[in-house]
Amino acid sequence: MLLARSGLADAIDAALVALCDHDDEILTSDPDDLSALADAARLRVDIIAV
Repeated sequence: MLLARSGLADAIDAALVALCDHDDEILTSDPDDLSALADAARLRVDIIAV
């Protein structure tokens, strides 16, 4: 569902976001995709680029 809402295709990124709760932090080298997925999931998470 997240992939369809966001228009993305990375199932691993979507699974990561699906496991998140509000106010979680995600460390990633791909902040744009994870931000789009978090928005699609309507989650308030901190995306931290590494």
